[in-house]
Amino acid sequence: MVFYWLSWLAIVYFSLVDLKMNRTKRLLLWLVLVNIIFINQQLELGSYTVTIPYLYCLVIFWALILLKTMTYFNYYFLLCLILSYNGLKYILIINPIWLLVDQFLIIAILFATTLVIFIRNTQERIYLLMVACLTGEWLYAYNMKVLNWSIVLGESELFTSLYIAIFILYLVQAISNKSTSIHI
Repeated sequence: MVFYWLSWLAIVYFSLVDLKMNRTKRLLLWLVLVNIIFINQQLELGSYTVTIPYLYCLVIFWALILLKTMTYFNYYFLLCLILSYNGLKYILIINPIWLLVDQFLIIAILFATTLVIFIRNTQERIYLLMVACLTGEWLYAYNMKVLNWSIVLGESELFTSLYIAIFILYLVQAISNKSTSIHI
């Protein structure tokens, strides 16, 4: 249920409050709208169960990462984020903190914090966050298949945590823009 509330809040914010729409915000708005419609639709791809929003978000954001020219550091950082996502998921399996806080939320907050520290451009932060979490989820499901565990890729909790992380990234950008304009 939290997924639907956050989705509608994001739609209201992008369409009514923030009237300066760039390509990234427009893309996020359309993806949120389509995610609401298809979040419960699942496909069987080989031995994986995948939601439709996971599948098209993975393809779209990988295409954006590959088409956008970024520094080598960003690609290396993306690899580190993907591997750390997988490692954090393993740690959270045995750590009881996920009983109090959702594991996806912990990962999203950690990733948003590291992206704010290491990456300056908000658009690149969002692209790296989405690709790292979606690809890390696939790598985690691949590793769980070895243990004969089945995981649904792209559950609503994953997208909820991604929405929260994107909100944190936009909030940090707004705060830094406000503090920069005050000092000038």
